[in-house]
Amino acid sequence: MALVLHDVLARIDGALELHAMIEQEAREEEPPEHDRMSAAGRCVRDRWATRQGIPTDPGKAPTSARIQRVFALGHALEEPIIDWLRTAGFKVYLQQLEVGKGDWLGHIDGIVEWYREGSLEIQTSLLEIKTANAKKFAQLQGSSYCEWNPGYADQIQAYMRHLKNIDSALVIVLNKDTCELWVEEVLEDRARGDQLAADHKIVMQDELPPRPKGANGPGSKFCKWKCDRSDWCYSPLTDTEWA
Repeated sequence: MALVLHDVLARIDGALELHAMIEQEAREEEPPEHDRMSAAGRCVRDRWATRQGIPTDPGKAPTSARIQRVFALGHALEEPIIDWLRTAGFKVYLQQLEVGKGDWLGHIDGIVEWYREGSLEIQTSLLEIKTANAKKFAQLQGSSYCEWNPGYADQIQAYMRHLKNIDSALVIVLNKDTCELWVEEVLEDRARGDQLAADHKIVMQDELPPRPKGANGPGSKFCKWKCDRSDWCYSPLTDTEWA
């Protein structure tokens, strides 16, 4: 019978949760002066609240130990994927380059030079790396990257808007359970980029913005998946009626 060291597990979980809690409190005490491109596509009202230092609803901030490990693993798996690309002869550079200007900033996974099938012309694209479990990966295989996760799609549109002479992204998704890869090219959508830029301006305004289309109550699909502050948003503190 295995001797499970529950004390060690508890100490690891406790340390991770404490670290996440301290970071969250620091963000609330000193709110960011900029809007993150990684949040592109999320509720503008939620992003506005982040800039105001308004706390997230209880239990909604990603502070659990398991979630911290998921994030850390996803980040750590970027480097092996880049190594695989380089082994295959692709050039990857400008990893974690900060893009944007002023108060709208983001960090890219890199730039990649590759060849489209049947072409000898070098294609220079944004490199975007994500990971998924087997269930999520299977959903991706039955659709497209943009349909699979519109939020991820908005991120790369925000990045491409600020990358000169880049009009496509090479997206690689790793199945963490089986090590399968999904590779897809996503083209720049300038109209969507313009909308994301307009949303950013709303986030940066001083006044509390109105709820966006689709935010029809704290139990609505939009508010469940695109907001960490629906309790605050629909409370009397916001002094706004909703249907």
